[in-house]
Amino acid sequence: MENTSRYTLQLRFVADTSDASFLDHQLEILAHPTQTGQLFQGRFLLWEPVFEEICQMMRSSAFHRKAIQRTLTAGLAADLINRETGSKHIFTAEELAALSLTPYFADSETGLSTAAAA
Repeated sequence: MENTSRYTLQLRFVADTSDASFLDHQLEILAHPTQTGQLFQGRFLLWEPVFEEICQMMRSSAFHRKAIQRTLTAGLAADLINRETGSKHIFTAEELAALSLTPYFADSETGLSTAAAA
C-alpha cells in the first residue's frame, strides 16, 4: 500500500553546541503533516547538499534559493513556499525518505518530542 501522506517543510539554522571549542550551525528541517501523520525532523551538519536536494525537488530558481538562504542566515525559520501557487510547498513521504528525515514521536511522560529510534 502506497503512503499518500503529504508534508510541508520548515527550515531553520540551529547552533551546534556539542563541541564547546567550535560553534557551528546545523540545518534543522521539520516536516509537518498536512492532515494526519507523524511529524518528521532532521538535523544536518553538512546542510548544503540537503538544501540543494530540497531546492531541486521544488524546482527553485536561483533567486528563490538565495531568498531562503538569507531568511535562514537572518536567524528566521523558513517555510518553503511553492512559487507558482504562493502556498506552502507539499512534499510526499517518499521525498522525505530521500532526505533521510526521521519520525518525531511525543514522549508520553513529558509530552516532549524525541526522535524515533532507527
